[in-house]
This record gives sequence, C-alpha cells and structure tokens, in this order.
Amino acid sequence: MADAAVRVFAHSNALLVSHVRNLLEAAGIPAQLRNMTLGGAPASCRWGSANPRYG
Repeated sequence: MADAAVRVFAHSNALLVSHVRNLLEAAGIPAQLRNMTLGGAPASCRWGSANPRYG
C-alpha cells in the first residue's frame, strides 16, 4: 500500500503548527507543512482551506 498523506493537525497559529511539525520529526515521523502563506487569502476561500496545517 502506498503511503498517503494524512492531516493530523491544523491551526491558525503558524508558530504552533511549526512546533508540532518539529515534535513529530524529532520522534522520527516525517512531516510536511501546507498552506503556510495563505493567511491573507480572500474571503471567498473556505475558512479551513486557508489555515496552516501539517498533513
């Protein structure tokens, strides 16, 4: 079975998202950050799609 990305954490605070990623990588769990530059997205974006997240 191929490895699939799974969202395990999402928050509007980019510092907190980065900290969680660091904790996961320190434990040997590969991490990928997404949506780190969409904080100023237009109001037409869905709220959950613009938050920084690990996943």
